[in-house]
Amino acid sequence: VTGAAIKQAMSFEAPYMPTPYANPTPIASSGPYNYFATRVFHNAVSFYLPIYIGGRQNINSVKINYVFGDSTKLSNATEMPPCSISDNPKVNLGDEEYCIETLSNGYQIFHIKADQTKSNDAGDASWDYAGVQINFKPMGTSRYVYKTNSNVSPPVDSTTDPEDTRLNPGNALYYLTKLSRFELTGIPQIFYEPIYCNTDRSKLVENLFDLSTHTRSKFEESGFSFRYSTQKNYSGGRSLGQIYDSETGSSLDQFNDVSNPNGHIVLQNKVLLGKVFSPHKFKCCLKLGEVTPSKESCCSNYSVSEKNELGKTVEICKLPQGTNLNIYFNRFVSGEGHGITLPAGGLSDSNFIPETGEPKLNQETLNKLEALGREYCYDKKIRRGAAFGYFYPEPNSGFFEQEQTPDQSRKYSIIDSVLDSDTLNDTGTTRFLQGYRWNHHIYCQ
Repeated sequence: VTGAAIKQAMSFEAPYMPTPYANPTPIASSGPYNYFATRVFHNAVSFYLPIYIGGRQNINSVKINYVFGDSTKLSNATEMPPCSISDNPKVNLGDEEYCIETLSNGYQIFHIKADQTKSNDAGDASWDYAGVQINFKPMGTSRYVYKTNSNVSPPVDSTTDPEDTRLNPGNALYYLTKLSRFELTGIPQIFYEPIYCNTDRSKLVENLFDLSTHTRSKFEESGFSFRYSTQKNYSGGRSLGQIYDSETGSSLDQFNDVSNPNGHIVLQNKVLLGKVFSPHKFKCCLKLGEVTPSKESCCSNYSVSEKNELGKTVEICKLPQGTNLNIYFNRFVSGEGHGITLPAGGLSDSNFIPETGEPKLNQETLNKLEALGREYCYDKKIRRGAAFGYFYPEPNSGFFEQEQTPDQSRKYSIIDSVLDSDTLNDTGTTRFLQGYRWNHHIYCQ
């Protein structure tokens, strides 16, 4: 129906609709803004070019699909460089012209204008509405152009080598378990795994390791990384994938992890981030729940005032706001949390991952951590981390218009914008920057 939201098909290659862009001069006084909603007032559109398209060098063709009742008419659009849109494409472009504008923040804006007088094969020039069709090279395929060298004539495109094509993304825990381990830097037993780009498996995620070139070949060079020994802790062998899911068998064998089939890892000396913990110093201190003369005597370096059984106000060792319980109770960090007299029976040897000292990711261990948090957190409140949530896809102008409701338009993903906020689950960039980072970890609220 003219002027109403149009249900558009999503796919693996195009997982969300483009975000409308607000021009200096509005195209129309009201929406929808994501297609040519009416022939007279909405015959132009501007939107952020989605990241999954990968820039103008990956666009094969642009067409406008006009809808006339039960019939359609497909027409080619012509690119008009340079792109100079001082008002909006309705004013600054000709019929069936488009251009791509690059903003100062690096985002690209796609502007296009339809032809109000376009007629179908029957001569009807009163189309109801129209849409934009962009044919593009999918990211991560061998056809995808990631760089064009314009200094040579003719310009040469750099495409993805077939051996470096895309990877299927891991689930949230795949990334959470790898990233959260960087909070244990300084502990000699801790090792660190690479994270490769899903769009190009030869590229390493930057700013994690001390490398001049962030590539797979550099990370796997002899002298930088080494292969994880599956026999080190278990005679029967246990791969990196089985550390967090010991009940899963051969499906998590290291060779089945195409992102890191040979199990390359590094130790602290190859990590770009500084040390959080001392590798050789330890502190003799008072445990949680014990009476203390001062907070400095507590292992947590924090205490609260409480009345004891005699009605006297004393200082009790507690955990401050923002404490990561999974880190604090890590076997390599502290000896706290053990003892059958503690809440939920305390943590036992079976609740820890021997390779990393981390609490296991099972319900029994989770219940114990929650009980310890409600007992020892300064206000007895706990919460989870906030890196993953239901956020609007990028690029995002601060508002998002889809064919669904705003909440249905959100995608479960990791934070990548200061605008990311999931109020229903209380996750997003603000909470992450407050210290509540990893969703599988429990924190003192």
